[in-house]
Amino acid sequence: MSNRKSKVVSINYVKRDFTTVGLIFCLYILLVLYVPSVITSYLRTVPELNAFLNNQYYYVGLIYLLFVVGTLVPTLALFASAKVKFQDVWRKCNIKFKDLFVLSVVFIALGTAAIFFTMVLSSYLPLGEEIVSPVGITFETNYLFNPLYIFLYVIVSPLLEEFAFRGVLLRAMGRYGNRFALWAIALFYALSHVSFSEMLPSFVMSLFLTKVTLRYHSIQPAIIIHIIFNAVIYGMSIIPIQYYVVVAIILFVLYFLAIVFVFTKIYRYVRISRHNHAQAIWKAFLTRPSIIAALILIIGHSILMIII
Repeated sequence: MSNRKSKVVSINYVKRDFTTVGLIFCLYILLVLYVPSVITSYLRTVPELNAFLNNQYYYVGLIYLLFVVGTLVPTLALFASAKVKFQDVWRKCNIKFKDLFVLSVVFIALGTAAIFFTMVLSSYLPLGEEIVSPVGITFETNYLFNPLYIFLYVIVSPLLEEFAFRGVLLRAMGRYGNRFALWAIALFYALSHVSFSEMLPSFVMSLFLTKVTLRYHSIQPAIIIHIIFNAVIYGMSIIPIQYYVVVAIILFVLYFLAIVFVFTKIYRYVRISRHNHAQAIWKAFLTRPSIIAALILIIGHSILMIII
């Protein structure tokens, strides 16, 4: 996504840069994953606060407030440390309706297929929650008709996630090659979700959305596609079980259209060239203590969610 001229930097500079990214991501994990879990556990242990937990608007509002703060604080810290310009993230994009429709159909087909695959795995392995939800927030069925939850899930979450991952993080990591940024962001995005079952769909979806962002040099198309996906997931989740044939028909049509778009090349595949120093960059990235600490924090939280 970067349009800056290439410049030679030392390996020590690269390591320092990745150390900073790792520390900021550790902060993100603590604020978005651990803090809500700790606060929720504390509220459940205090009888006087049970009324607060039972009030859907108070509880959803609190969890999403923590999500918003926990996302924005690390993102803005990375925004400042990486010297990212807002106009480079939020560029105007005049994407055609036809292209947006094709991308949305392929994305929904790809995302739902990944979700169904993890649902099959979940029947054999303890992977936790089975549906893709906002980062750090469990998709609770008793909140499905809460207007605040719907607005935050369908609109707010995609905006924040795309700004953080396909916006600021992509600009920060893209200076070391778009291919590296593509896979590194997918790794970050997948591991930042609550359960193991959400990680595979999130990884696949991140690859797609990052490629869309690189293609159009703006996060606007990715935001729209993400909003449409969340809206479709929500819409299918509220269809009564006796009408699941409707869901099957919708998915059949989406899969059929996606296959047609791919094989007739209406959907244009985005190819990203390999960086000459990719191996050295990945070595510097994966050996940073802050990155390793972030991975340990994520895995630890996911295991706790399964145990609890």
